[in-house]
Amino acid sequence: MEAERDTQQLVLENLLRDTKSSTIATSGKAYFQLSIAYSMGYGTEVNTSSMLDAVLKSAQKGYLPAQAVITAWYQGLGKRIPVSKDAELDWLFEATAWGSFTASACLRRLDSD
Repeated sequence: MEAERDTQQLVLENLLRDTKSSTIATSGKAYFQLSIAYSMGYGTEVNTSSMLDAVLKSAQKGYLPAQAVITAWYQGLGKRIPVSKDAELDWLFEATAWGSFTASACLRRLDSD
């Protein structure tokens, strides 16, 4: 099991490195993957605050999977998403346009029009 934990920590270190990438697509994807790692304790302890921080950074970089799920993740943890309602709706509209079922369900709950 020690080798598996070492591998997880190596993956986590690579994700943290990639979040600093000057390429927005690379850093946005890395932040999203990092949020998943924090949510399940992959290479680190489970940390929902760090998970939400990482998914927010990913969404702000325009990573569509993050934009699709961020509202549901914040709502699921009983937290208020720290962006304007307009930004939140824009993210949900964009993710819905790209076919995200999760985003469209959240969008219908937030804005029935």
